[in-house]
Amino acid sequence: MLYLPPANVPTTFGFNWVDDEDIQGVMAIQNKLSAAFIVQQLNPILKTLCPVIYCKADGAKSPPYDVVIQLNPGSDHTFNQTSDAQTGLIASYSYNPPPASNTDTGPPYAPYTFQVSGQYSSTTNVYFNGDKITISGSITANGSTYTQVAGSHSSSEVDMPNTTYNWSVDLQLYMDASNNGQLDLKVVNPDFNRPPVVEQHDTSWWEKFLESLSGFMQSYTQNLGDLRGQIQGSIESSIVPNLKQTINQANHFVFPGGKTFSFKDPTFTNNKDLATNITYLNPNA
Repeated sequence: MLYLPPANVPTTFGFNWVDDEDIQGVMAIQNKLSAAFIVQQLNPILKTLCPVIYCKADGAKSPPYDVVIQLNPGSDHTFNQTSDAQTGLIASYSYNPPPASNTDTGPPYAPYTFQVSGQYSSTTNVYFNGDKITISGSITANGSTYTQVAGSHSSSEVDMPNTTYNWSVDLQLYMDASNNGQLDLKVVNPDFNRPPVVEQHDTSWWEKFLESLSGFMQSYTQNLGDLRGQIQGSIESSIVPNLKQTINQANHFVFPGGKTFSFKDPTFTNNKDLATNITYLNPNA
């Protein structure tokens, strides 16, 4: 395993690391180094995935303004790093805040009990898998309102059962031959549009449920779906460019001698070390 601080990484060498010029070599970076680098760049997406759920019932207002259930911006979080050679899991984060709820009794001239509640949770995992970094996650949420007029046996309720939105995306590693074999990556296999999975219901039920919604609950479900789009936008417009820039500033991510050696086929080994094949480029050839 080799790790050289970026400031000391040469761009050329006057000798061949591989004893036999006809034999290809392999360079590897320990998984704890490559994993720490990747995870540090991915931490910002957790702020989007960890919002604060807010509920408010206000009987003094007329529908649909008498109830609010929404997701407000969250705070920064950090992945928990791990190492599972069998599954390739290198980091995960589970967000499970307490449920939110609020109750109002309405105005004095029309007393009633008005309740609104909701719960949100998310799980995000990062894997090293062959030549790819797989980022996947799930968002699960529910919400409900309950109204009962004082002195009456009638009541009304709107309930969204536990609904899970799954998503995933791969960042594929490759060596840029046009840039001295620089390690690079690209977004592949984005999956942010799968229909949600509703507890004890099929997809057709969810579609009918959406058609019946209005006001606050419709906005709430739209916000949940929009989170996946925000994650996709964050990865494609921010995370990947930042990764590329950092790799470039690190002198090709500590793969030295780009003009002396040819690097290709980057992949994660069974131990999840980042490895690449190297071939000596004979300057006299």
